[in-house]
Amino acid sequence: FLLGLYFFLPGISKVTGYADTLSYMALHNIPAPDLLLPITIVLQIGGGVMLMVGMRVSQVALMCAQLSAAYGERFDAPAIVAEKLAAGETFA
Repeated sequence: FLLGLYFFLPGISKVTGYADTLSYMALHNIPAPDLLLPITIVLQIGGGVMLMVGMRVSQVALMCAQLSAAYGERFDAPAIVAEKLAAGETFA
């Protein structure tokens, strides 16, 4: 149930803050944000609900994991690298 909420709630926040999320995606050079944002919303809300009610849990969990990995690579990784470089750390 909790894993479903982890995806459902951000999906709802993307609906309520649609314009801001679209701008954020464009700022990070996400290709075709007008197309990908609605798809992401459907996957997060639909996948979250399916996980909460126990439908096709293994397939939906795999899809959600792939979505999270794609987000992490695109949004989180550059920020972490910039933070480490600013702190003077190296990646050797």
